[in-house]
Amino acid sequence: MRVTTVRGHRSALRVLSACALGAVLWGGPSGPASATTAPSPPPSDVATATASPTDTAGAATGAPTREAPTGGAPTESASPSESTPPAPTAAPTESAPTTAAASPTGTPPPDYVVRGAIGAKYAADGGASALGEPLGNEVCTGPRGGCYQWFAEGLIWWSPATGAHTVRNDGFRFRYELENWAWGPLGYPLWDIECSAPGGGCYQRFEGGILWKDPSGGPATWPHGGIGARYAALNWAWGPLGYPTGDEQCYPGSTTCWEPFRGGSIWWSPSTGAHMVRGAIGSAWIADGWDLGLPLQDEQCSGPRGGCYQWFQGAVYWWSSGSGTHYVKGGIKAAYERLNWAWGGLGYPLTNEYAVSTGYRQDFQGGSIVWDRRSGATTVLWR
Repeated sequence: MRVTTVRGHRSALRVLSACALGAVLWGGPSGPASATTAPSPPPSDVATATASPTDTAGAATGAPTREAPTGGAPTESASPSESTPPAPTAAPTESAPTTAAASPTGTPPPDYVVRGAIGAKYAADGGASALGEPLGNEVCTGPRGGCYQWFAEGLIWWSPATGAHTVRNDGFRFRYELENWAWGPLGYPLWDIECSAPGGGCYQRFEGGILWKDPSGGPATWPHGGIGARYAALNWAWGPLGYPTGDEQCYPGSTTCWEPFRGGSIWWSPSTGAHMVRGAIGSAWIADGWDLGLPLQDEQCSGPRGGCYQWFQGAVYWWSSGSGTHYVKGGIKAAYERLNWAWGGLGYPLTNEYAVSTGYRQDFQGGSIVWDRRSGATTVLWR
């Protein structure tokens, strides 16, 4: 057995940093083409992405030898699910990662031992030149028989099921600490940090999801649950939404949650599932005060002449380069649907509905639809 002895420092400063950004940036209407038939609400199931990140977990080269790890492999390496992860069961206070206390004045610092799988990983990462000197010996009190060891520039975590991986002192380590390390919903790291995302962005996969860092800076974010699953289905940062710009937010007293991304946002509720909103349709929906309910699908850009539409709980938004963005709802929507939407003679809407003496009217490229408030009947006025 090879044992490496390194002289370490016994003072370390741990700073907990957690910051959420909540900016939503909208791009132009574009997206994956879908069926060329008239719009209909999408199926409720959320597809599993074939994303660039993959679950390639490194195998341990040997269990750390300071303490014989106990416990078996994790029962499940979970991918994000629709439900919110259960509240973490924290490890005993004395078991959580802590840095070494400072040595008394004049007392030389002790020698710390780096060995086993953690020692092999430390050497593979470049040793003290990359991770700095150890701040303590390995501690084998992690869940399911796992171990960790502090270094000046981060920690190395090991478990029998996941192997040894480094979490460095940057946004990833601080966010991992915020989520209660391996005792929290993220579990153990499955990868080291990868910085091959668009524009040089970085990500790190854990048992419970992926932490992302935008190349422009800022804290690490964690799309998870139903929103994380939809983000994966849209191909993560390589897809139309780009990087997350903040954490998931849920309205108090409501089951509705959303998360902002560079290219739009994802909205989720138990009844509607998770769907992307972006571009001109997203901007119009926000300008209308979200009054037309939550999205029932992502935008679909299969309309005539490159147009797009998106179903919401209370209306359907339509966009084209020649008509702009407008919604149709209620009795006018029903009449528009009977006339085959934008594929029919009316074409795209040119206005939202507006009040007239007898009810409401809405203008389209090929005419108008008038709804009578007394009878509920609709009349088509062709151009």
